[in-house]
Amino acid sequence: MDVLAILDDALRRTGLSDTAASRLAVGNPSLIKNMRAQSSGRKRYNIDAVAKLAEVLDLELYLGPKRPMDGITAGEDPVFDRLRDALNLPENASTASVERSALEAINATTEHTIVTRLDRIDERLDYALQKTIDQEDDRVAMPLYDIRAAAGDGAAVEFEQVD
Repeated sequence: MDVLAILDDALRRTGLSDTAASRLAVGNPSLIKNMRAQSSGRKRYNIDAVAKLAEVLDLELYLGPKRPMDGITAGEDPVFDRLRDALNLPENASTASVERSALEAINATTEHTIVTRLDRIDERLDYALQKTIDQEDDRVAMPLYDIRAAAGDGAAVEFEQVD
């Protein structure tokens, strides 16, 4: 399990930068930067800081015996495994994280569909408006003479469009 890959996925999901997530977790902008830094040998992490970071990124930090993924074990449910793989989630992804990612994908697709349909409606409205304007251009303008002008109050000519 690559901790940094899990962090990258969580950062993308939450929309937080390394610096912002680090600040929220420990008040210091360098937590994730230090975790990414290459050091000789194995990487070491401060467990308290990682626990706070997990909370900020809506992750679970668990240390204990392996447990089933909310009742589903990898390889046990082929539909779940295909969905998890389609969402590019790690094999040990919990059911909750798979559900959350699936909902995000559905919401993105739904948003795209709505925007596409609204664009089509907007195009139809533009077309209808243009047709209305074109029809108005075909109308004939006929002058109306002001009776007062004929009576000597001054020359005034008004126009009314007749269909």
